[in-house]
Amino acid sequence: MVGLLQKVKETSMAGLQPETLDSVNVMIKQQETAVTQLDHQRSNIMSMLQRGKDLVKDTHAPSFMKTEVSNLETGWSEAYGQTVEKLKKLKGELACQSLE
Repeated sequence: MVGLLQKVKETSMAGLQPETLDSVNVMIKQQETAVTQLDHQRSNIMSMLQRGKDLVKDTHAPSFMKTEVSNLETGWSEAYGQTVEKLKKLKGELACQSLE
């Protein structure tokens, strides 16, 4: 799951600047798809995070568990935040290009 979140984050961070209105629209659709996919995974991620947090409380839990739970939580927050932020920027770009 962390790998998937990393891939989404990298895609969202790609600094391609759209040059035409059509390319902005294509990029918006891609970001909307990414946000939708993340939204569909939200319940699974939150469930895994909660189970991980519960396991960490167990005195017999492996020491790496806390780090893995933290990595998943950070990865989710960063991936979702960056994806939504890029979508907002693209929509702003679309609005600016539409006014020109």
